[in-house]
Amino acid sequence: MEYKLLFSDEIDHQRWDESMSKDKTSSIFVTSWYLNLTADKWGAVLTPDYTILFPFAIRRKFGINYIYQPFFTRNFGLFGLSKQSNSSTVILNLLTSVFKYWDFAIDLIEPTPVPKLIRTEKIFQVLNLNSSYENLVKNYSSKLRRSIRLVKEEKLNIIPVTDFAYFTNEFKKHTSERIQVFKQNDFDMLQKLLEKCVEKTEVWSYAVEKNNEIIASAFFVRTSNRITYIEGYSSSLGRELRAMHLLFDRLISQYAGQELILDFGGSNVETIAHFFRSFGAIDHSYLHLNYNNLPVLLRWLKK
Repeated sequence: MEYKLLFSDEIDHQRWDESMSKDKTSSIFVTSWYLNLTADKWGAVLTPDYTILFPFAIRRKFGINYIYQPFFTRNFGLFGLSKQSNSSTVILNLLTSVFKYWDFAIDLIEPTPVPKLIRTEKIFQVLNLNSSYENLVKNYSSKLRRSIRLVKEEKLNIIPVTDFAYFTNEFKKHTSERIQVFKQNDFDMLQKLLEKCVEKTEVWSYAVEKNNEIIASAFFVRTSNRITYIEGYSSSLGRELRAMHLLFDRLISQYAGQELILDFGGSNVETIAHFFRSFGAIDHSYLHLNYNNLPVLLRWLKK
């Protein structure tokens, strides 16, 4: 099997997206337009016929190009219609010859015999929606069913969201203390990303309103057979009233009975993972990869 390592400007984006759309394991994170927005730069190891695709994002620091995981993405991985059991190992070994430092994730659990590579298993949560809403609700936790029943008794409205500058400002307001790694350019990028998602694919973007005040909002995208949660926020009142429970339940009720997977975005934070599991979602494993083969004098900078 012949593999090429190409950078974004050398890749045929139309062929790339067409191949990704045929692989039901792919996600919005690996479409060309999503990578264009979220990554400083990106590239891929791929076959000339675009039947095996392995994307990665590139950042430069201290004069060194390295592979990283951009914000608003969870993982990359091996995609395409001609994947082989040894493809990932061959590709990862190829990457060691070009990039001496990696810090990214792949949706892959299999042996990767690469010297100096540290593998850490992580999880995200998914829910199969190919059942009736009534059956899906049966798999909700009893505590969640009770919370949804109580929140439905409140005088709340669910309204569509189209002002993504407002969404981003509120997201920053309610999450900046919790997510301190975000800089202003990351919030600016989020607004552009949400607007581009509306242009490129089907979105589900709604908010919960009480007394004309938005107290929670969530943004989802649909690509192929997958609906993915991108971001959301709750105000203190929204958390008190459990407004986000209402939004996820509304989305599930709308898409129930279809051959779709709801991808909750995932979290290794147990409280958040527990919230997603309360909807009947199950854990799906993926790998975080750290590889450091920098010269000794630089190695400590990337520990």
